[in-house]
Amino acid sequence: MAAVSAAVLAMVTVSTDAALQYARDGLELFMQVVLPAQLPFLLCASLLMESGLVHRVSAILEGVTRKVFRAPGAAAFAALMGAVTGYPAGARITAELYAQGGDAQDVFRCAALSSASGPAYLLGAVGAGMLGAPAAGWLIALSHWGSVLLSVILLPRQGGAGAEQLPPAPPQRPFGAVLGQAMSRAMETFWTVGGFIMLFAVLTGLLTDWGVVGALARPLGWLFRLVGIDAALAPSAMMGFLEVTVGCRQAAQCAVPMMDKCLLMSLMISLGGVSITMQQLAFLSPCGVKALPLVGVKCLQGALALILCRVLGMLPWFTLPVFLPQGTPSAGAALETSAVYLFVSLAAMGVLVLWNSLRQIKFHKMEAMK
Repeated sequence: MAAVSAAVLAMVTVSTDAALQYARDGLELFMQVVLPAQLPFLLCASLLMESGLVHRVSAILEGVTRKVFRAPGAAAFAALMGAVTGYPAGARITAELYAQGGDAQDVFRCAALSSASGPAYLLGAVGAGMLGAPAAGWLIALSHWGSVLLSVILLPRQGGAGAEQLPPAPPQRPFGAVLGQAMSRAMETFWTVGGFIMLFAVLTGLLTDWGVVGALARPLGWLFRLVGIDAALAPSAMMGFLEVTVGCRQAAQCAVPMMDKCLLMSLMISLGGVSITMQQLAFLSPCGVKALPLVGVKCLQGALALILCRVLGMLPWFTLPVFLPQGTPSAGAALETSAVYLFVSLAAMGVLVLWNSLRQIKFHKMEAMK
């Protein structure tokens, strides 16, 4: 780590002007696309966590988590939180859940199940903001989420039962305290993501200027031709393997068919890249999760996402424009898509909670009649 840090510092020192420009580019990407798509959603997601609604929905899904994914009951909570808030919240919540106990295998399965990017990023920032095609965002999102679920099903079950019970629901507090805590959580995650985007924007830009990305992209282009992806996307893939958002932005600007962009983006987002993996390991390493197995699971998720994207792209519901009209990323479209998804998510959670409440009322009535 010291050698890598010294190398990055040397690169920035030698190419100061270029590093500053790439930092501005990363900040512009963050402010125009990521911020409007994710900030409102992260705030509302944090409110859901603090209010206890997500805990109630997780309790409903707990049985499915145990039976289908062979994961501890607490994994339902971590998986739902990871799906709602995205990277790296799933890893952080997994670490918090298992601080009270649980073996490494249970932590690993829980981390794999919660290793998903959030809908605000997939549908808002990528689909509507970068690609300007909401259908493409849904195709990438379904491929990514499906790959996460399938990868956990394919993992062998080892270890003990771990943390079988969900953590206790958050206590009832005044709305002002809940809102303040939710804002604090949202901003902490928000600025962490922004910092990583700017850091790796500088790194990928300098590596591109020095010819490293181009040299590595040539053999990758040959591999892309074998799997049916335009070789012109190989440099974008190399950037995405370092930082996903930078790679997706670069891929969106390439003059290649939209389906090829969706294939590459589903692969990059499921892999996570060096930036996302480092964020996850920062939380999971103290729990006994090793880097190599985690990277192996993410590679499996990337391969499954590529296959799912190819298969789902053949369905008539995902009619995509052949080429993306050239233009700047749309912050308004990203915000609009995130708002729509937030409304649908809240409605779905409300229906689940209402259904569970009606079941409990019916059960209590039947018990009283006995």
